[in-house]
Amino acid sequence: PEDERLHTPTGDESLPWKDTWYFSLRDDASDQTLNLHMTISANRTPPTRVGVSVALGARFITEVMRNGGNNTGNSFGNELAHIEVVHLSGDSDHELRMIGNLDAVSFELTVKGKHYAPLWDTMFPGYYATGKYGHSYSHYEQLITGTGWVQWKGAERVGFSGIGWRDRGWAGARPSS
Repeated sequence: PEDERLHTPTGDESLPWKDTWYFSLRDDASDQTLNLHMTISANRTPPTRVGVSVALGARFITEVMRNGGNNTGNSFGNELAHIEVVHLSGDSDHELRMIGNLDAVSFELTVKGKHYAPLWDTMFPGYYATGKYGHSYSHYEQLITGTGWVQWKGAERVGFSGIGWRDRGWAGARPSS
């Protein structure tokens, strides 16, 4: 569960490192879809990139913001969208809060895991290739639910109760010094 938080890169600081989060959620009853992708690169300036897409029927918006971000132990992201850790468990009790404020729409969702989130590189040793520079990759996926609201500017808040999928990864070229 601690892998939800940012990782501290080790090894050669000149080599790339990144933490990534991806969420895709769909509420069929209200015809809404929400996708969020976040990358925080400890040794890139600016380090935080957040991309968000929100759809209500045929209405659709995508925005991307890259800046310094506001990344602490239990909250990470930037002004466009951020994730707050509510409860770490790596199973059906795992809970996050996703908050977004795009030009045309804002949202707040509680995201909960629906099963154990398996760490792929532990389950399948050697599945992810390692490069000649000692590249490493760690990754888990989890089915999720998302409940909360979405509000387009000038409109009423619309409830959101959907299902989806999330992907969490961290990777880098980290040879021993």
